[in-house]
Amino acid sequence: SLDKSRAKQLWAEAGLPVPRGIRTEVFEEAFSTAVDLGFPVMVKPLEGSGRRGVRSVWREEELRPAFDEAQAISPVVLVEELVLGRHLDVNGLWLDGRFHRCGIAERFFSPPPYAYPLWGYQEAILDESRREEIYRLVQKASSCLGIREGPVNADLIVQDDSAFLIEMAPRFHGDIGTSFVTPLVSGCNPVRSLFAHLARIPDAEQYLRPTHSRTAGWAALFPDVCGTLNGIQGVSRVRQQPAVHEVLISASVGDRIGPHRDNTTLCGFVVASADDRNSLKRLLDQATKTIRFICR
Repeated sequence: SLDKSRAKQLWAEAGLPVPRGIRTEVFEEAFSTAVDLGFPVMVKPLEGSGRRGVRSVWREEELRPAFDEAQAISPVVLVEELVLGRHLDVNGLWLDGRFHRCGIAERFFSPPPYAYPLWGYQEAILDESRREEIYRLVQKASSCLGIREGPVNADLIVQDDSAFLIEMAPRFHGDIGTSFVTPLVSGCNPVRSLFAHLARIPDAEQYLRPTHSRTAGWAALFPDVCGTLNGIQGVSRVRQQPAVHEVLISASVGDRIGPHRDNTTLCGFVVASADDRNSLKRLLDQATKTIRFICR
């Protein structure tokens, strides 16, 4: 994994756009920084995954509980300006020093203060000049961190005339987007290309050449209420839909489901394709309404 604070320091030194903020273990320093930046701010642990301990803070009185929650995950806490805009997830693959573009997805999150992903689609709707700008930014940011071989994933927030680097990791962004959605969208298979390259199979780049173009995406599955999971309904009905490609259930009967604050309460995913983003969203909405997690 990468040190998020160190990554942003290197990007800033290279003149790349990042949110302003600090890393600290002291609440008083976090408070003074938040006041200087102006609310709202984003508070998150330096180390962690699954969106645990990540939340936006809109008023002064919310900062202390947010700081304590983040520090329960990691002693060092990041306090940054909250950048609002479109959330883009960019995959790339370095093979023999050459950067390959592997897709840009747009993700949508829960309302504040917690921000866990609810659904996403690929390819993100962007004009070609903006798409080129984003890929060039990710390639340069990756090089700044010394990532010049293997997979790379970047989270960005994009506004009308700017883009901010949020996080980067030397991996693809999870199985759902990379292994399921990307091949549906274009026929490209970055995971297969990477393993072919590692196995020294000639022309590993063949798996990165698009064969078609369509819209595909995913929706996260969460129960309506917390409690002990007693049953799951509607999965077979959703799987019978022709545009639904996968229903992946990660929860089991008997699991304890807590309050929705991060990905730890995630119970599965639906993966589907459609002619356009709006049609896909309607399909995913119907699927998430049909699948029910019964908690007591």
